Amino acid sequence: MIETQDTVSRWADETFGSGGSNASVAARANIEMAELLMALTNDDNDPKAIEEVADIVIVLYRLVARANTDLAMEIDKKMAVNKARTWRLDGYGHGYHVKAIEQGIAAADAGLTEDAEEMFDTILNSNATDDKRNLAEQSFDARATEFAAELEKSP
Repeated sequence: MIETQDTVSRWADETFGSGGSNASVAARANIEMAELLMALTNDDNDPKAIEEVADIVIVLYRLVARANTDLAMEIDKKMAVNKARTWRLDGYGHGYHVKAIEQGIAAADAGLTEDAEEMFDTILNSNATDDKRNLAEQSFDARATEFAAELEKSP
């Protein structure tokens, strides 16, 4: 039998109980992610890493089922968003999506004034919370890039 999101979620609920809050289930996924990182830090080709990936997906299946949706469907929706974004590559096989202000500047530089105006209007209509979120995302992007560079340097 091939396991599905439904069979995995049912098994987890029957075996472990309701799981408390969604935050506690997400915290468990974080623990599994830490185990994956430890395995790969010790050996970038550790065969146990794939087991840890499976553990992460098992926990995420449970979380998504609790939201009454389907992980594959959510991935499809998110990929549509990602494919529509502009990406800044980090040089390590990853990238970060270009924020609206950067897209607006790039559009203005390219002479695409309508695109630039639309992007700047979006930014100007943002409330302070959105501004703080954007600053936090930029800070996170910078830290994530530095972290990825350090990981690439490690033996």
